[in-house]
Amino acid sequence: MTSFSARKPSPTGNTCKAELDKATQHGFVTSTGQHIPLATGCAAPFRLDSGIVGAISVTRSRYETTDADLLRFGPLVVTAAKEVVAQRARTTPPGPVLPLRLRLAV
Repeated sequence: MTSFSARKPSPTGNTCKAELDKATQHGFVTSTGQHIPLATGCAAPFRLDSGIVGAISVTRSRYETTDADLLRFGPLVVTAAKEVVAQRARTTPPGPVLPLRLRLAV
């Protein structure tokens, strides 16, 4: 497996296909410096019947996060994404979503 911190941003061609295959196999993707230069993280999509709806992610400083951290976070974001799907009836409110502190005050 390629070191997360050694990967080049924005894979193309066969490299992109290989990355997508790995993401499908593991259930999460990683990113180092691709969107935010000093950040690294991982994300897992959650899907409903209509397709991909969103993702759960963890983002940290790339200089304070090891490959081992990303391998540990990956399964955690996958589990969190599965929990979102399991709770879908309660995660699609009819109106705007209020921050937790405001919901507790109501």
